[in-house]
Amino acid sequence: MSGKESVAEEIVEAGFEIVNPGGRPEELRQAAKAWRQLQSDVEGQLKALDRNVEDTVGDTWRGPAAEAFKKYWLEFKASVKKSTEQYDEVAKGLDEAADAIEQCNDENSCNLCRNRCLGRGGRSSLLCYIRLRWCSRCS
Repeated sequence: MSGKESVAEEIVEAGFEIVNPGGRPEELRQAAKAWRQLQSDVEGQLKALDRNVEDTVGDTWRGPAAEAFKKYWLEFKASVKKSTEQYDEVAKGLDEAADAIEQCNDENSCNLCRNRCLGRGGRSSLLCYIRLRWCSRCS
């Protein structure tokens, strides 16, 4: 149990020894979306800064210091770009975790439907009413 269940869900889970993995898949998906947005924002800022460097170095700023700065900038840009590629991996991992939690919860819910509800009067049983959710296979 995740601690966010309703009282009815806690009673049902405790009474029938159902264990949901907990977690809130929708929040994991929102976090994945935020990581993707961060990646987009950082890459956008990096492009804007790169244009500024290109416009400045060589045109209005020349010499050894300008060349040293440009070399440093290119290394920095590559490092940031490499790190932002990992943001997408983080987002994919969060989405996969959300999928796994939903699948596990659906399987547990389906087992509850099949073993308890359908065997005791179908959808009208009190247990099914308290549960307030049918899995995709039993709905």
